[in-house]
Amino acid sequence: MKTYSILAVLLSTFLLTACNSEPSEKDIYNAFKSVVDRSNASMKALNSSIPEKDLLRIDYVKKVSCTEEANNVYNCIVDASISNMKQT
Repeated sequence: MKTYSILAVLLSTFLLTACNSEPSEKDIYNAFKSVVDRSNASMKALNSSIPEKDLLRIDYVKKVSCTEEANNVYNCIVDASISNMKQT
């Protein structure tokens, strides 16, 4: 499995806007899923026959901590893995 370097940027700091409290682990997962879904859509647009094993998938996302940076904007540290099944 290959882990993408984009993940390092996402792991170092992750800003989320929440309603009245810090984001839940599910909120953070959904933010990651949005990025992964857009990346996969871009890959499919470039190559419509790309196999599923070459697409990104979220292995796990775990919230470590969040601190409020501004009014309902949070800086979250997360532990996550995004990979694909392609072997190189």
